[in-house]
Amino acid sequence: MPRSTFGRVQHVCTGHSLTKQSFKDECDINNIMARMQATGVVEHLNRYQGTYGDFTDAPTDYQSAIQAVLDARSMFQTVPAKIRAQFGNDPGAFLSFVQDPSNHAELVNMGLALKKPEAPEPQTAQAPPASSAKPTPTAT
Repeated sequence: MPRSTFGRVQHVCTGHSLTKQSFKDECDINNIMARMQATGVVEHLNRYQGTYGDFTDAPTDYQSAIQAVLDARSMFQTVPAKIRAQFGNDPGAFLSFVQDPSNHAELVNMGLALKKPEAPEPQTAQAPPASSAKPTPTAT
């Protein structure tokens, strides 16, 4: 096997490390697997449980989910800055507000939604006015 023309690359860190050594045992794969073999469950699942809900419209793969987030962020950037500031520049807060039907009137005031057309009043059958009634012939 030919040897590389480059020598071994080595980097020596100096100064204060930001790595927290207190998590060393918790992150060691051997310890994680030992706990899983003893309990039969990965600890993360114990801690966070499952989430239940209607996810029929949710993206079915990671790439689609990321694209949905990027699309939402991109659309949020087209909203006027004054309105974005009302939501702390948080697309999630804005989407929560928009999805609540009780906020429709406020969205119309912001210029972000069209006013819902008013439903026509139901028409009831009315008798014709008395003056337009034709006189009935009488026998003499």
